[in-house]
Amino acid sequence: MKMGASFLTFVLLLLAFAGHSRASLRTLDYTFNEDCNELCKNTKVKLAHVMAIGSNDTIHYLWDFTENPSILIAVTSPSTKLKVNWKKYLARSPYALNFTEIPIYTLGIAMERLFEFNDVNDNARIDMVNDNWVSELNLNNFDWHHENMTKYDNLVEFKTEASGYKDNEKNETRKGQIKFLMHAFNSLNHSEINPHMLHSENATQMDIVFDHLETKKDFTASRFALELLIVSSTSPFNATLNKDDTRKLDDEFTPGVFEVIELKLPASYINSGYLQWSPVSYIYPERDVINSTSSISYPLKNATTNDYFNMHNLLYMYYGDKLWDNLARRMNISFGEKDDGFYKATNYATWTFVTGFGTIPAERFSNVTILIIALGIGIPVMSLLFAGIYTLVRRRSRFNHELPIEPSILR
Repeated sequence: MKMGASFLTFVLLLLAFAGHSRASLRTLDYTFNEDCNELCKNTKVKLAHVMAIGSNDTIHYLWDFTENPSILIAVTSPSTKLKVNWKKYLARSPYALNFTEIPIYTLGIAMERLFEFNDVNDNARIDMVNDNWVSELNLNNFDWHHENMTKYDNLVEFKTEASGYKDNEKNETRKGQIKFLMHAFNSLNHSEINPHMLHSENATQMDIVFDHLETKKDFTASRFALELLIVSSTSPFNATLNKDDTRKLDDEFTPGVFEVIELKLPASYINSGYLQWSPVSYIYPERDVINSTSSISYPLKNATTNDYFNMHNLLYMYYGDKLWDNLARRMNISFGEKDDGFYKATNYATWTFVTGFGTIPAERFSNVTILIIALGIGIPVMSLLFAGIYTLVRRRSRFNHELPIEPSILR
């Protein structure tokens, strides 16, 4: 009985240890168009500000969907506040926002361009397509709709979508939607959204869905691709970004997906950021392995003022002309793989990535897996132990039973 109690205690300690690492580490709070008031009425301004408050610092997540979807992460002291000059912000002017103290670290990601390419040779790569078969959709030409912003026990959620594409210069309109789902977290855990990315309390996640977005009529093999601008408050000199493909610990959280791509930004003193994603895209709302294709990432490129640059995005409004004093890179992501029928097969594609500050969290087993392992190891061990004890008891009993009985001597 004592052995069984000890084993149960062992299992409970394992679960308690695993659960402890999932404990809430930050307090979440948020605002939407903070203090804009009358200026923001009848405008398309959509600026969400989430504060993840820790014991030693605060992480500010700024999600801007006014024109180009953008994320700015700023790590500050707990007392630091965000300041927005709304007149500048509405004019999309540089230095429209700052903080009351200089941040410890900043990281920005902007979706600068959306491409549609006609993959007539079914290579599933935009860099293997003739330039004549590539068309750009200006993200400013979408009609942006804010759905809601909600705070839960362990995260803050922000939903928005882009629809009703209209390009007056090209006299082009398109039906369909691009949906964005943003999450900020307060603890270490896996996201509830497939591909169930592992996030820490220092990270935010963006989930993107291309839902029946109309394609060009003369493109018979359309696929979509995004161009990202990534900016980190690190010196651009002699700085390189490391992109690694890693294997996941197991297939427990995302069946059929064993790979994670990590983009590690160089450290600024002891501070650094990262992006992380699984190279998968789901082609139906029911996200499982049979409804998936690939997402393909391309080599990083230096970002300079000689390239295309949208001066209306959130990053320029924060960094201004000093943006180029920081580490700035561009990266393309395309969706689809050979023989998957192209985008028109289902008119649906997704991409999910996590970006954050600090150390990339290491994959691990869940409580359920720990329990299964503990039971899987413990039950056979306990069975052998009980079998051994039973055998010893039987032998001792038989030995005592077979001892000769000395006759009593009557006097």
